[in-house]
Amino acid sequence: MKKIIPFVIIILIVVIGVIMFLVLNNSKDSNELEESIGKAQLIEVYDYNTSELLKTYENKEDIESLINNLGLDKWKLDKEHNEDAKRYLLKMYQEPTKTVIENSNNEMEEVANIVVYASGEYVEFSAMGMEMSFKTNKNIANLFE
Repeated sequence: MKKIIPFVIIILIVVIGVIMFLVLNNSKDSNELEESIGKAQLIEVYDYNTSELLKTYENKEDIESLINNLGLDKWKLDKEHNEDAKRYLLKMYQEPTKTVIENSNNEMEEVANIVVYASGEYVEFSAMGMEMSFKTNKNIANLFE
């Protein structure tokens, strides 16, 4: 009996640790996502299938409005998108970091992409070689129609 009590305590500590890690990791990913997108200085929206440029967001107010309408703080990590078709591609750009030794040509560089699925309930975010899938809290595809 005395040997079982420490074992149960260790199991409880491990379970609580795993739960805390999952909760903190999910909010950390959401914060990193908001920070990455929030730095964008230009966002272009394309039809995923035809590559046709549908809309361009260039000024800070339009970009902030789009980011607010996306509801990033409500997105949840989710690996499934139910065979949903890809509908829109959002390309985000910002000016490259200027250094003393580099000669910048003042062209924007692509820093992140968001693929919006046809249902508008799922997205894929990619930046710096990292890809994440999210379930949104609303149909964000309506923002681009």
